[in-house]
Amino acid sequence: LVPWPTFHANNRRDGILTGPDLTAVPDQTPSAVMMLAPNFPNPFNPVTTLRLYLPGDTGASVPLQLKIYDIQGRLVRTLHDGPAVTGWSDWSWDGRDDSGRRQSSGSYLLRARGLQEVQTRKMTLVK
Repeated sequence: LVPWPTFHANNRRDGILTGPDLTAVPDQTPSAVMMLAPNFPNPFNPVTTLRLYLPGDTGASVPLQLKIYDIQGRLVRTLHDGPAVTGWSDWSWDGRDDSGRRQSSGSYLLRARGLQEVQTRKMTLVK
């Protein structure tokens, strides 16, 4: 404890300077699970960006499938199907199907399948 004579300006107004009260913060490093962040912007026109974390050793390759389905469950676009490098990566979708045709306004589902996990996010295309 150190005397603090100036205006007794601390929370207790007793003139004693103490160290700051610290609050524990959970570890912000990604865990051993796949993380699929919400796409941005959402709703979007014409392009949206998808952010994905794949767990594993740095620089290693793991299998990954990124597919987009319409609200009725029909496959619209395969963004990726094969090995991908672990860590954070960004992907984008331009609102087109595998044949290059523009899709209509509506809701679409992004499905990411990693080694042992599957995650889904809802996206909205507006025109």
